Amino acid sequence: TASDRSTSPIRYRSVLEEAIRIRVLWASHVRLSQKIYAFILSRDPRFKSCLNEFETEQQHLTRELNLLTPKQWPRSTQLGLNSLRMRAFHALPLVMRQLEREELTVLALLRRWVYGGATTSAAIIKHESRGVTHEIASA
Repeated sequence: TASDRSTSPIRYRSVLEEAIRIRVLWASHVRLSQKIYAFILSRDPRFKSCLNEFETEQQHLTRELNLLTPKQWPRSTQLGLNSLRMRAFHALPLVMRQLEREELTVLALLRRWVYGGATTSAAIIKHESRGVTHEIASA
């Protein structure tokens, strides 16, 4: 309808701004993660491979999120919305899964070091990567 055509550019711009906002938040998350990972490695270098996998996945997701925001205005805003919707449908669940994996691993380590001290003799941190569960002992 005519009203859909007139609001489509407005809706597209709004969705595009949200996609940019997600990219900015993700970039902030990556910067913070780098600092946290450096702290973790200073405490226990056995987590290097796990954290390297997280960083590799973060780089991949950064590229995926960059694809959400096209360099040029689309030929039609409806095509732009459809394209953005498909890319977001692919990328956002991956981002959420990565955040959950990082949270599970990193918060468990930080809690242990901050609250557990020497009282915990051997914690096993489970980390799933590409469908394989790794167990990392932390003394």
